[in-house]
Amino acid sequence: MGDIAVVGDIAVVGDAYLRWRAAGELTDPVLVEDGHVAWCWERDHDAPDGQAWATVVGDDPAVAAALIDRLARLRAFDGVTVRESVVPGLPQRLQPQQPGRWCAWTLDVAEVAWPADPVVVDLDRRDPRIDPLLDHSASAYVRTDDPLVDHWVGVDDGGMLVAVGASHREVSGAAHVVSVCTHPDRRGQGLAERVVRSLAQRAQTDRAPAVYLEMFADNEAARRVYRRVGFTEHATYVSGSVPRSA
Repeated sequence: MGDIAVVGDIAVVGDAYLRWRAAGELTDPVLVEDGHVAWCWERDHDAPDGQAWATVVGDDPAVAAALIDRLARLRAFDGVTVRESVVPGLPQRLQPQQPGRWCAWTLDVAEVAWPADPVVVDLDRRDPRIDPLLDHSASAYVRTDDPLVDHWVGVDDGGMLVAVGASHREVSGAAHVVSVCTHPDRRGQGLAERVVRSLAQRAQTDRAPAVYLEMFADNEAARRVYRRVGFTEHATYVSGSVPRSA
């Protein structure tokens, strides 16, 4: 049985993004039609600051297009996020330009049963080694200046930080894992897996109902890590710009 998200009186089955991640984004106007949910988010990390992103959850291209058109009549936006399965059926004017593909993953914290890992340590959020290490990642958009992070953890090898990761609590209660990065010279040694496991353990201690994360869909190395930890991969999404006149 998949995740179930409820918006108003509509239940959307199998959408981890809507259930665990989007709760904090759902601000008016929120449109619901035929089991689809649409809204605009002004803080999408795929969009430059100050831009708005129209997001639709659901699998029917016709319904998705109609909801995007309704949003466009209510407010301006600069891009769209939809499930990848919807994109081929969208009209040309709503096709995402320079699209990025990403996917959502979840882990049930009830399944977390690993012993504590002494190699992975808690880090001070002001640790000056964190941001330089994250410069090696193309997807690490959360840095040490983010006040919402609950935990920074990493692997310290003789004073050198060689792996790092963070998590913060979403409005839904889920622990959102972000900015997982290993130094290029130390990749392939299982350090990212140990960091993610440790963050999941902290989520269990914090009584989070689930652990949630996003990754670029073509990152096969990350996919292997999350599968080994026990995460479940959900739908793939596409985010890209569209003309503001859409």
